[in-house]
Amino acid sequence: MNNYPPGAANDPNAPYNQSEPPEVDVTVTEKLVKETCIQSDGGHYVEESEYDPAEGRSFRISHYEPGDLSEDFRNQCRTASQCLADCCEVLRELIKHGFTFSSKGDLYLRQLLSDCEDWEQEKLEIEET
Repeated sequence: MNNYPPGAANDPNAPYNQSEPPEVDVTVTEKLVKETCIQSDGGHYVEESEYDPAEGRSFRISHYEPGDLSEDFRNQCRTASQCLADCCEVLRELIKHGFTFSSKGDLYLRQLLSDCEDWEQEKLEIEET
C-alpha cells in the first residue's frame, strides 16, 4: 500500500511525478553603456590652417585632443567587470559572516553572488562624447 491519494499514483501532473527540467549551457552577451565625466591628462590643442578660396585667405581652426582616454578612465573609474568582481568580494565576506539575505529579506545573497560571478569582459570601448 502507498500513501498516494486514490488514483493519483500515476498522475503525470502530480508534483511528486514531475521531473526537474534539464540544464542547458548558454552564452550570454550583454552590452552596457555608461556616460560619465573624467579628467583627461596629457591632451593638447591642435591648430590647423585651412584655405578658403571664396575669401582668398587662410584661417586657423583649433580644437582640443584629449590624451589616452582609456588610461585616464581606468585610473579614475571601475569598469563594469571590475564592479562585479568587487561586489563578489563584498558578498563573499557577508556570506562568510552569516549574512544570507538583504534587509528586505527577498534578496538571497548567495544567488546574487552566483549571478555576479564568471562574467568576462570581451571588449572595452571608451570614446569622447
